[in-house]
Amino acid sequence: MYRSRFGLTVTQTGDQSATLVFTFVDQAHTGLVCTLAGPLTHIGRLYQLIGQSSCTVNGAPAGQVQAITIDVFHTIGHGIEGHITAIEGCTASVHFAAVLDTNN
Repeated sequence: MYRSRFGLTVTQTGDQSATLVFTFVDQAHTGLVCTLAGPLTHIGRLYQLIGQSSCTVNGAPAGQVQAITIDVFHTIGHGIEGHITAIEGCTASVHFAAVLDTNN
């Protein structure tokens, strides 16, 4: 099992689209920032986002832009969670959860 710590900024435009920016803060991935963005499909209480992801390491592009899908994307008590799938070259399947920072 792989675990990583990250900061997450989510920008959502109504029920139309969302951008998620993961800023990794664990020692092994410091400087890694990945942005996932695309239109939202509303499915009951859940959302699906089919879009693209791109990453940088210390501000420089890291790898190619990839197609991604975020399924079961929804709010939880004090945050959000979802499941990211990327299939280009290799398959990535990642569950994520983040809590709202009420100090900002």
